[in-house]
Amino acid sequence: MKFNLRALFDVEEIDIQYVIANNDDLDAFFNQMEAFLARQAIYIALIQDRILYRNPPLCSERLTTIVNHLNDIGFRKAAATTAQLVSAVKNKKSEKRDDLIPAVEACLNDVYDILKPLAISGMKNNNNGLAVKDPSDSEAIADENDTINIKISDAVKKLDEAEQQRKPCILAVDDMADVLNAVTSILGDVYTVFGITKSEHVVRFLSKNMVDLFLLDIEMPGIDGYTLSTMIRNIPQYKDTPIIFLTSNATAEYIKAAMDMGVSGFIRKPFDPDVLLEKLKSTIKKKYLFPLIDTEVSQ
Repeated sequence: MKFNLRALFDVEEIDIQYVIANNDDLDAFFNQMEAFLARQAIYIALIQDRILYRNPPLCSERLTTIVNHLNDIGFRKAAATTAQLVSAVKNKKSEKRDDLIPAVEACLNDVYDILKPLAISGMKNNNNGLAVKDPSDSEAIADENDTINIKISDAVKKLDEAEQQRKPCILAVDDMADVLNAVTSILGDVYTVFGITKSEHVVRFLSKNMVDLFLLDIEMPGIDGYTLSTMIRNIPQYKDTPIIFLTSNATAEYIKAAMDMGVSGFIRKPFDPDVLLEKLKSTIKKKYLFPLIDTEVSQ
């Protein structure tokens, strides 16, 4: 099993420098994360096993295995919480132990929820440039995942270099293909643009691709823009990524609902190309994602 490297290295909860210092091997890192996904349910069952707690030495030994595994994959805060549980067991502090059990369970669930969407089963090169399509059947992932069998530190360096050269990636979601074609025509010289007409395909797309800004229609069949923006925000690496609504109904009610959800702004349809470009330029610059974007836009 492989993982989306760019997304993985952006996860705040993972201490990559700690991982590099202890085992700077990318394959081993991937294997440890895959093993955690396979064992997480077992770890949860172990923590919930009240009979095991009657044997503090054995319980401490097994809980320490979880601590070590969490440290191996860079989740040091989760490891520290679990280590507190080990200490409570060793010192036979049953009240503190019982208080910590739910916290450790929550940590293990959080780690699983972070890693699972980033796991990928295979590798194919991603098309750079424009793509107005539904990628629901695509297994394409970013080129940086070709960095298997190297050191983690080298992978980080390669990604840093690629980040300086790549165009920001925009994902436009609208059930009207004509709108997506217009968006890619306007933005294609400055950004890498992907378009999806079926909003239910977005989460799968995001498990294999990194996006720097979302353009979402509000009124779509199935999952509407409001629901989709909430789903995006629930993905850890996209909790702060800019979202802009494209809509013909930019009423005060719509705007208030969107702003309450943390949306970055609105663009009315039909939109002026210059307005669209300027809005994206200012939004991305405000988020300090790509400091050189002014140069790209002016060319």
